[in-house]
Amino acid sequence: MTLKKAWEKCTIIADSFSELQLLETYAASKNAHISIGVRVNPNFSMDGTPAVPSKFGIDENQLMSSVLNFPHLRIAGIHVHLRSQILDADLLCTYYQNCYALAERISQMQGIDLSFINFGSGIGTVYDISTEKPLIFEKLGQTMKELHERNLKSLNAKFILETGRFVVCNAGSYYTKVVDRKISCGKTFIVVQNAMNGFLRPAIAELLRQNLGDFSSSGQEPLYTSATQCTFRILKKKGNPEQAALFYSAA
Repeated sequence: MTLKKAWEKCTIIADSFSELQLLETYAASKNAHISIGVRVNPNFSMDGTPAVPSKFGIDENQLMSSVLNFPHLRIAGIHVHLRSQILDADLLCTYYQNCYALAERISQMQGIDLSFINFGSGIGTVYDISTEKPLIFEKLGQTMKELHERNLKSLNAKFILETGRFVVCNAGSYYTKVVDRKISCGKTFIVVQNAMNGFLRPAIAELLRQNLGDFSSSGQEPLYTSATQCTFRILKKKGNPEQAALFYSAA
């Protein structure tokens, strides 16, 4: 049982009322009291519009209107995550401010004693330098500084930001061998080892390209991020590069 393995080894985040009841039942069976977090689907979206249906978290209105009768649980934090791969600092700053205001509202509920706020991720990384600009971290830093000062006078909660792919996305290169080159109906195909294993997301994007033709260059998370999310280069090749139709995996 996953819950049994995770018990007392981490802070468990409940994603629904049924999960809260499951944790309460398990804690009662062990005659234990534990601190947990709750994932919330807030009344705002990343764009600032009203809430949208989500398979993640408990709707803010449902949580705020409920009676939390879980004597063996201490709800010590909230978790919010609405979108990944954001490069607009103003959008992300507003999201952080909205998340903190949400935490202040929830902290007024009976049975909740917030000690941490998990703002989730959202921090984007540049995939295409020709069309994308890096996130302005100075703006994020200033917003978090202001929220920290506000927090010291209010909740005094721990702030958690998930870095997501940002830390490691551009940290290395993937190498694989070219094992064959073939031409079919005028198109050149480069056959490489382990392409599907190492480039699953680009492979999905290529699959969509072949079957749908034109498709969104801005991506469709989590299937692919953008039409130009990866570049391919043959090492030590001199002169004009060869144009190949696609890369695909050798058996």
